[in-house]
Amino acid sequence: MPMYSVAIIEDDLKSLQATTEFLIAHKYEVRVQSSSLPAFLESLSIDTPPDVVLLDIMVGNANMLAHLNKIKLLVPKAKIIITTGHVEPDFLFQALGAGANGYYIKGSNPHNLLEAIQAAMLDQAFLSPPAAKLLIDKMSHPGAGFAPSHYLKGIAVQLGLNKREFQVLTGLTDEKTYQEIADENHISINTIRHYVVSLYQKAGVRKKEALIRKVRELIPGQSTG
Repeated sequence: MPMYSVAIIEDDLKSLQATTEFLIAHKYEVRVQSSSLPAFLESLSIDTPPDVVLLDIMVGNANMLAHLNKIKLLVPKAKIIITTGHVEPDFLFQALGAGANGYYIKGSNPHNLLEAIQAAMLDQAFLSPPAAKLLIDKMSHPGAGFAPSHYLKGIAVQLGLNKREFQVLTGLTDEKTYQEIADENHISINTIRHYVVSLYQKAGVRKKEALIRKVRELIPGQSTG
């Protein structure tokens, strides 16, 4: 009897085949193999959904994290494990924020993938060692760059910021000076001051410290204490 049933969404055909063979060799049933989201949707049987979905982040030109909620709606009981070569902080935080049950880095020990599946089925989270280190490093340095860009973009939408205001907010949360922000965005320091005032007005604050505190309050898991 198979350990668990698995669906794989992966556009690298060699990786897809290798993962399939590895899982089958370890008594898993690979129920769906798809190289795109449409192919997955076409192959998916609602009557016999997989226990686990292994989801690559970039499939073709599509960021599959943007479709993670759609997949969760279709197979609400399935655990979703990200399988990717990307170790960028934004991808990791976006995946965790979207409700992924695990994050497996391709090229690491393949048995970690089995650990990820087992952990997910026990309602536990699993991160490949490189991803775990990335998360620990981020949490160990809560100063500069405390807000992943996808969270800042969401905050920008909430506050009704325009492109320049978002650029200035990003610089301020990275603890950059007005001059550094101006140089990076090729605008004058007086223009930066104008956008800072605009940011304060939209956020309902009067000082930089209050603005940073407001941003922290809007980020899941951030503490203001």
